Amino acid sequence: MFSKRVKFFLTIKICCLLGMACVFSNAFAEAPDRPSAIDFLHPGEVLLYDVYWSGIPCGEIKMEILDMIEYEGKEAFHFVLTAESNRFLSVFYEVRDRIESIADAKELYSLRYEKRLREGHYEKDQVVTYNPEMGTAKYVEKSGEEEIQVMEKSKDTLSSFYLFRMVDLEIGTHVDFYVDSNKKHYKLRVHAKEKEEIEIRNRGVFDTIRVEVDVEKIVPNGDNEITKNGIVLWMSNDEKRVPVRIRTQVFLGEIDMLLKPGTLDQKTISTSPSKKSTKKRSRI
Repeated sequence: MFSKRVKFFLTIKICCLLGMACVFSNAFAEAPDRPSAIDFLHPGEVLLYDVYWSGIPCGEIKMEILDMIEYEGKEAFHFVLTAESNRFLSVFYEVRDRIESIADAKELYSLRYEKRLREGHYEKDQVVTYNPEMGTAKYVEKSGEEEIQVMEKSKDTLSSFYLFRMVDLEIGTHVDFYVDSNKKHYKLRVHAKEKEEIEIRNRGVFDTIRVEVDVEKIVPNGDNEITKNGIVLWMSNDEKRVPVRIRTQVFLGEIDMLLKPGTLDQKTISTSPSKKSTKKRSRI
């Protein structure tokens, strides 16, 4: 029973990061004045997060942009995410997950997506190859192969995380999006709530924008499942828009992901507190 619960919150841990990422992908792709990904993203960037379950350290997530590559004749980004449990959790339930995404260098639509999950006794390997011109995606798993229809220039969850960082939201507004993930359909309402200074122990004070997401799973019979404020992100209030903190509630408490100290140049994503600051301030 314990291992099943651990697996649940580790899955949520990853989903809170990747599920949020795909919120903006379709609407942003249609924006006529969108910046080019190749001008915004930089190979060599590494983001490291400590993961906590109700305050208990349980692992680490690493996200990195590798060198640019050529894939099927297209210049492309190569993104990698790894998730690992720490020593304490690994005694009960070891996690060694790796997810890779290859995406078009300008628009970040998916070309190839691969995940290798190792969670306790659970294993899953999946490779998805996209045909942007035909609007199809071919899934290859141990159980077999399947080709499905997807939206034009579809984005996978990992590449969408980087696309999300390129979106500039206005405070006090919300936007609705419909998202496909793992052959399921979701409606997400994204709220840009307020600017907020957060002080994280041993990490500093960060000037952020707090973003909250309501998730609605759409089911055929119309009895949709809604999760209110299931995901909250604190994005650095600058041109980098780095998620400094990501939090989601689960039935066993909450999952918290905090940017590791020294991950990026502190001066580029944080500000010193001001005595005259009128922003909301919270401490972690």
